[in-house]
Amino acid sequence: MKTSNMFLFLNSILIIPLIGNLSSNEFHWGPEDYVIACCMLNVLGLALYASNRYVTNIYFRYGFFVIAFTIFLLIWAELAVGIF
Repeated sequence: MKTSNMFLFLNSILIIPLIGNLSSNEFHWGPEDYVIACCMLNVLGLALYASNRYVTNIYFRYGFFVIAFTIFLLIWAELAVGIF
């Protein structure tokens, strides 16, 4: 997958909350939420790209993928509801 396609896909995920924000009154995302989500998705994309390019051992690569997604989801959950 080309790098530009990967970042385009990751940022297109933001269409889901945009549709929810436009169609429901229970969904309250401001512009700053979209900026933070876009930054987080781009950092995740950079981490996945770097691990795919520079890590040669397949097990370390998959481990890095799992760690990157876990960190992303923990930060996302903390920003969303303040679990920690």
